[in-house]
Amino acid sequence: MSETLDWLRDPHRDGPDYDVIVRWAYDRLARGENALAASLFDAAYALRPHDRSVANDRKSLLDAMSLVEHGIAWRYVPAGVFTMGADEGDRDEGPPRRVFVSAFWAADVALTETQRRALTALAWPTAAEAPTPSNEQVFLRGQAVRIQRVYSLRNGPAGRALDLALVALGWEETLDLCNAASLRLDGCRYRLPTEAEWEKAARGGLARQRYPWGDDAPTELRADFERLNRESLCDPRQFPPNGYGLHAMAGSVWEWCLDWYDAEAYAEGPTADPRGPADGRVKVLRGGSWADCEAALRVSFRWALAVNGAILSPCVGARLVRVPRSVP
Repeated sequence: MSETLDWLRDPHRDGPDYDVIVRWAYDRLARGENALAASLFDAAYALRPHDRSVANDRKSLLDAMSLVEHGIAWRYVPAGVFTMGADEGDRDEGPPRRVFVSAFWAADVALTETQRRALTALAWPTAAEAPTPSNEQVFLRGQAVRIQRVYSLRNGPAGRALDLALVALGWEETLDLCNAASLRLDGCRYRLPTEAEWEKAARGGLARQRYPWGDDAPTELRADFERLNRESLCDPRQFPPNGYGLHAMAGSVWEWCLDWYDAEAYAEGPTADPRGPADGRVKVLRGGSWADCEAALRVSFRWALAVNGAILSPCVGARLVRVPRSVP
């Protein structure tokens, strides 16, 4: 079935009709070819998300392919083609283009303090192995902790510690942690998502819809947003997961991406695992935050900051991805 593989990887080819895709998906599932079956179920779901039988079998397979590792619940996102960007919104959100993204796992929530401690212990098992920070880094880290204590390191009812998204995270410090932890891993590594990976994950398998849950407007039951006067974060897991099992892909905290920002990136460039420009001045962030309006919650909305521009921001965090070591 080489034609199946070719079609799933080629953004310029139209696929077969729905019934054929579904038949191929169940055939591959019966053969134990779970990765290919997941990609086919995903393609079918994008065409008819309301077919409950197929949607439920897709969910069961994605659940089975997900895992918990080093304190993080990693949700599987199948390889496949999706439409990135939108016709509406700001100029840099388009033009829409079809791109292929290889399979990866995304953390079900943005990085929390509990998870950061687990990754730090993995990266530097003893204090002697940890890098010695500069005086500037020590100062900035102290300021960031002050902000995190207000927004991320709070207690809930009965004094129970809440595992909230960690704010005031810089791009470089997050990447350094991922790189150091990855040296201790076999067969995979952790990193920030590319912008294309982030948007594919955020869409949850839905095609051309505005938000991770569809086209319905955001509400306080769907996302953590428009709460600037509250100066607090909600537990990300209180919001329903999207089609990949990911919580709070809209609102909560802005999430860093690997890519340098380019307002014209969608006009041209690679359509297979795109990475954005080779250099630049600011890095892409996605998802909106607890302090933003609903416009920033669109899955195609783009923002950017200098790599350490979030050190003192109570609105910026990070969601990690897990990729095979063979993937850049």
